[in-house]
Amino acid sequence: MQVPELCGVTVEVPPGIGPGHLFTVTTAWGGSYEVACPPDAVAGAAITVSLPSSPSADTELLSRVSAFLDDDDSSMMAQIEQFCVANYHRVLDKPRSCSEELGSFSVETEEVHREFVQLVEALLEEHLASLGLRAEDFVGVVQRVGGVSNVSGLHHSAFIMRTIESLTDFDVFVAMIQDARESGSLR
Repeated sequence: MQVPELCGVTVEVPPGIGPGHLFTVTTAWGGSYEVACPPDAVAGAAITVSLPSSPSADTELLSRVSAFLDDDDSSMMAQIEQFCVANYHRVLDKPRSCSEELGSFSVETEEVHREFVQLVEALLEEHLASLGLRAEDFVGVVQRVGGVSNVSGLHHSAFIMRTIESLTDFDVFVAMIQDARESGSLR
């Protein structure tokens, strides 16, 4: 059975390591992997190694992303709040009823929502990059864990998906804009 790769990570070959020698790579999310130095690499060279996935590595990674999304004091939440404060004037000041179609909002409101979704996605991708991951690698982990009966991994995976879906949901966006509008009028 082939072990799926988690991602490619660029590392420096440690001193004293040559072609074929094994060395340990520690990821930004805490996983440790033993890899072989490629035949054409020497100590000090930057190489890209493919790291295998494991249930514990997947769970640790998802735990780190989950903690980032759940941190109300994170720079992500601060940037989201700043966006809402800077843009609430562009969004129609009216509550939305459950039966109301999205199309009843102005084109500008829909444009601000698209910009908001792009911001959320960019902030998540930035965090993933800080962990040494591409968005595609992260999606692979979420999909892989979704099919595994690993309770903590499934918990993190479900939390992450619900959080991303709720942050980008139009109604949640409108509520955040309304909160920004109300806090702006209190100043």
